[in-house]
Amino acid sequence: MVIDDSQSMRSAALSVLKNDYNVLTCEDGLDAIASISSFCPQIIFVDIVMPKIDGYETIALIRMNEYFKYTPIIMMSSKGGVFDVARGRLLGFNGSIIKPFKSEELIGAISKHLNISN
Repeated sequence: MVIDDSQSMRSAALSVLKNDYNVLTCEDGLDAIASISSFCPQIIFVDIVMPKIDGYETIALIRMNEYFKYTPIIMMSSKGGVFDVARGRLLGFNGSIIKPFKSEELIGAISKHLNISN
C-alpha cells in the first residue's frame, strides 16, 4: 500500500512495484483507513505531510488495529530530519525513505522488511 497525496509520487511508486506486487495507492490517510482492511497490505509506505490527517496520525490509526500491529510501515517523506524519523519510530514506523525516492529504495525496503531476496 502506498499512501501519498502527490499523484506523481503514487504513480512513481506504482510504476516501480506493479510488475512484481499487488499495489493499492491511496491519496490520503482517510482513503487508506477506509481501504486497508479489505486490501490487507503486507507493507505500507506512508507520506508524512498530507491533508486531512497526516502520516503520523494515519499510522497511529493503523497501529490501533490489532491485525496491522506488526505490518512493516515505511515513512516516505521529504522531511527526513532526526526529529521526524524519531517521532516516526515512536509511532510505529519501521523505516524511512527520503523523497524523491529511487526505485532501489522501495524494492530494498520490501526485501528488508518482508525478507524477500531479489
